[in-house]
Amino acid sequence: MEVKVLASGSSGNAYRISDGETALLLDAGIPLKAIQAGLGFRVRDIMGCFVTHAHKDHSKAAKDLARLGVDIYTSKGTADACGLTGHRIKVVRALEELEVRSPLRECGLTKADIRRLSREAGLFTWDKPAYACLATRIPTGEAITGEILARVEGAEDALFRLGYTDFRVRVFHGAARLQLPAGQLERAVRERAALRAALAPYFKPILLDLEER
Repeated sequence: MEVKVLASGSSGNAYRISDGETALLLDAGIPLKAIQAGLGFRVRDIMGCFVTHAHKDHSKAAKDLARLGVDIYTSKGTADACGLTGHRIKVVRALEELEVRSPLRECGLTKADIRRLSREAGLFTWDKPAYACLATRIPTGEAITGEILARVEGAEDALFRLGYTDFRVRVFHGAARLQLPAGQLERAVRERAALRAALAPYFKPILLDLEER
């Protein structure tokens, strides 16, 4: 089995997996051009792409690959969330076969419905962006504990309450490294005192990554 990493991390994930005869792509979370370059511009040799979930760092190029004739394998929920349609989209039925239940989906509720109902119920998370698992905030090789995950979750909730969106709080040598979109970097500099106060219960020191998310 050969695994080639095209990209891995919060900026995007994509892997070429081959048994020597058949090659598959696991996730497509980087731009199509980057995938083409990583495959030596031999996209047609890929028998299919399995998209694990709807987050952009795993699904960004799925539509583009389908347009190029690559079959996309994923769950119905992911296909719906990504707007993947057409004969190249192959919905995986493994969850149904293993009798894994999705109560909200079985009730006919889409993600848009859940956000609408959450807003009507007054939940502050109604418009919270989808985020990758908190474990991705911990550097490779470091132990993942309930205590550190709780600190990351608390820090991200504090940032969200301050009005920041689409961010990450990553652990870096015991400190919190904040990754923000370009439009929020200047605001963070202006509000550094408020940021320090909000995150103090969870992390010291606090670092601002100048590379935009």
